[in-house]
Amino acid sequence: MSLAPALRGRSGLPLLFLLSACMVGPDFKRPELSPEARYVRNDPGATVSADIQGGASQNFSTQRDLPGEWWELFESEALNTYVSLAVANSPTIAQAEANLRQAQENAYAAGAALYPTVTGNASRNRQKFPIGGGGASEIVANLNPFFTTYSLSLAISYTLDVWGGTRRNIEAQVANIQYTQFQVEAAHLMLTSNLLNAVILEPP
Repeated sequence: MSLAPALRGRSGLPLLFLLSACMVGPDFKRPELSPEARYVRNDPGATVSADIQGGASQNFSTQRDLPGEWWELFESEALNTYVSLAVANSPTIAQAEANLRQAQENAYAAGAALYPTVTGNASRNRQKFPIGGGGASEIVANLNPFFTTYSLSLAISYTLDVWGGTRRNIEAQVANIQYTQFQVEAAHLMLTSNLLNAVILEPP
């Protein structure tokens, strides 16, 4: 990075602020999806209707979303009870949620690097003058041989994020949170879909 002559003779503090705006690495840009990236290879537009109950024509829409509790659309209390018990007692979902909490705590810890670190120490010591040897110390020891000393220290440190490495690490931790959130959703979807398939295919 070349600096203009006017900047070279000025104070170093504005220069540090200038450099702090530079971050290593390119900014993330969401990749464009190809036209072939779709749920169905050949979208028929709509299915053929049938003259039976529930046989109305159906179509595939990518602009709508199902609710998180999609199984409640079946309006079956028994099915809702099965899903609630399965979700509450699933070790896979519990592990995915624990990973999400860990990712959140890691992001909080990474964000703390942007703030200064303050450390302090205080101590109190009780001591006694040695008796014997003569001189003024022996006179003081005979009057009151015990005394107390106090010490206090305070240190403040701060790491300048000149090239943006700390902020890139925070971005990575936040992206990891989003990744683990999708893992939790995937665990829920896998469990509920497998459970519903088992219940529907169970012989009467």
